[in-house]
Amino acid sequence: MKTLVQNHTIIIGTTEYIGFPKVIPHGKGAVRLQSQDDLNEPISFRNIWIREL
Repeated sequence: MKTLVQNHTIIIGTTEYIGFPKVIPHGKGAVRLQSQDDLNEPISFRNIWIREL
């Protein structure tokens, strides 16, 4: 089952509880994938697309 989380969404900064979003510039970084804590099963990821914006 595939779930669309965000589509054509403009994110203008951090998501603050109170107040306006803060725009914090950042550079290039790593992409990290996380698994659940099941060490007995092999882990694989499929259909991951990464593109520079």
